[in-house]
Amino acid sequence: RSGWHRLDYFDQRGHAVHRAGVRYDETLRPLGENGKPLDARLYAAGSVLAGADWMRMKCGAGVAISTAFKAVSNMTD
Repeated sequence: RSGWHRLDYFDQRGHAVHRAGVRYDETLRPLGENGKPLDARLYAAGSVLAGADWMRMKCGAGVAISTAFKAVSNMTD
């Protein structure tokens, strides 16, 4: 874990580990290797989402709340 962060806390480059995660579709369903949803009943939210560089952007709570809200809204559609 010591290699996950740069020496400068405010380094604008961030770090790749913070962009790693689960690929997902527009409804936040996790995608398999074939690019299709793994299961119609499964959703992802928060820091597990690929590309959500929440550490560098300092928005972890915002990403978690907004994507959880969207996932739950998609469940009831």
